[in-house]
Amino acid sequence: MMTEMDKLDAMLTERGVEHTYDRDYQDCGTQIIVYEHGERVWDAVCTRFSYGGKDGYLEVMAENLPMKVEGWLTAEQVMKMAYGED
Repeated sequence: MMTEMDKLDAMLTERGVEHTYDRDYQDCGTQIIVYEHGERVWDAVCTRFSYGGKDGYLEVMAENLPMKVEGWLTAEQVMKMAYGED
């Protein structure tokens, strides 16, 4: 079964978005960092400490978000926020 983080990785890869996928983030979860022109733009985490992480949802941090951090997100919701697509 694919996790939301696996789905996000696949969607970013399909779109050709530069990113890294750390499957052992801080020994307690996963993290994807997205880059544009070598600069970090936003990241998504899923850990036991992140908003929604215990239930498999993603927490995203980006400078362009109204609250800078959004949680309880699916991969589809993250892509819609980042790129305006489902």
